[in-house]
Amino acid sequence: MDFVLPFEIVDKCLGSRIWIKAQKQREVVGTLCGFDADLNMVLSDVIEYQYKIDGSIEKTHLDEILLNGGQITFLVPFKNGPDEVLNKQINQSNISNDVNLEIEKEKSNSD
Repeated sequence: MDFVLPFEIVDKCLGSRIWIKAQKQREVVGTLCGFDADLNMVLSDVIEYQYKIDGSIEKTHLDEILLNGGQITFLVPFKNGPDEVLNKQINQSNISNDVNLEIEKEKSNSD
């Protein structure tokens, strides 16, 4: 089994979109511009998602941020974050609804 160091993964992400889950109910999506040995990261074209206690999501657009490496819980390379996941769930739900409608039409036509 090949071993991959975290720095190797992060280094491959330079210039690409990444999705970062941080502490305190925060997620950040942005383009990785640079990082240091402590995994502090500079991100540009950033969307920050702050999850509130009432279930709402506060979405903030920022030009550039410096993210403290100690706050990072996980990092997903080449992803657009929560919006991408929500869009997939909505599309899958729409497909399921379309399939169910077709099945109901076929049943009513065969009666």
